[in-house]
Amino acid sequence: MNYKIRKIRKDDYKKVAQVVTMSWNETYKDIVPKWFLDELKKNEEERANQMLVDFENNNYLVLEVNKEVVGFVWYGIATDEDYKNHGEIKALYIIKKYQGNGYGKELFKEAVKELKKMKFDKMIISCLKKNPANEFYKHMGGIYLKDGEFKKLKLPENIYYFNI
Repeated sequence: MNYKIRKIRKDDYKKVAQVVTMSWNETYKDIVPKWFLDELKKNEEERANQMLVDFENNNYLVLEVNKEVVGFVWYGIATDEDYKNHGEIKALYIIKKYQGNGYGKELFKEAVKELKKMKFDKMIISCLKKNPANEFYKHMGGIYLKDGEFKKLKLPENIYYFNI
């Protein structure tokens, strides 16, 4: 398949919001409450508009396969107060149909390159404990650091550390 990873454009935000909705519904349907997944669909347009507000300072890369946005990675300074001098991959989502082709690894590597340009030499990633992606992050070199919490739903997360 023909793919490209590139910086997000203003006309991508709606598709990125759809990727979030699809990915969460595919990955988390047995992990998070149904009402939360339903809300993702209802507020897609609002989320897309919120992302556009700070377009100039965005840190998103999108994955295009055959010229269609099917995934993305969001990165930047860590939000955890204990790790303010770390970078963070805040989200990495790929529609299930396109998983297993190495795209996640490529998005991960491109985000790391961007974090290095931002002068980070270490980063963290949070992942819900029941998310199968925990194995991916370990495979990519993540070292379990501590337990965290996905605050919106009070669900336990693993937080991984990476030297980059």
